[in-house]
Amino acid sequence: MLEASSFAGRSGEFLYFLVFTATVIIVLARYCSILFFGSALSFAMTYLWSRRNRHANMALFGFIGFPAAYLPWVYLGFSLLLHHSMVTDMLGLAAGHLYYFLYDVWPAVADSRGWWCRRPCRAPAPFFWVLGSSAPDSTDDPAELINIDTLRADDLEETRGILREQGRVAEGPRVGEVEPEQD
Repeated sequence: MLEASSFAGRSGEFLYFLVFTATVIIVLARYCSILFFGSALSFAMTYLWSRRNRHANMALFGFIGFPAAYLPWVYLGFSLLLHHSMVTDMLGLAAGHLYYFLYDVWPAVADSRGWWCRRPCRAPAPFFWVLGSSAPDSTDDPAELINIDTLRADDLEETRGILREQGRVAEGPRVGEVEPEQD
């Protein structure tokens, strides 16, 4: 689901995410004596999806509902309940959170505070060349990559207001309003 929503049409970014999180997992695993990293990488993808789609509704066993933001913690709870080692899951959580922080959180904080380093986690051009696509414009901003389908109406209005202040959204009707007909 992550490759179809957050990384739709951006194969180079998705490849970079996989390489970045796999590298972080391999570095951290040296200190934990972990030999298989597949579940950690899967957990990193689950963590990133849950952070970017935090308002989506999930169901446990079909009847216990919870927001997607809690999905990694539900998985950790199941690992604890089934007496599995949570170390592998925690490696994936750490790698996924590091990517989320550097790609989604840091640029917003750096932009608001005027820091010079605003995009520390940008995919290098070779990741796009390998897949035969072109690298995105250097003025790309994570705010432009928001998945509008998963936003609630109030979040959409807040995001639209921020983008309007920055001059990236033209004035138009608000969510739920109908544009007046012209005679």
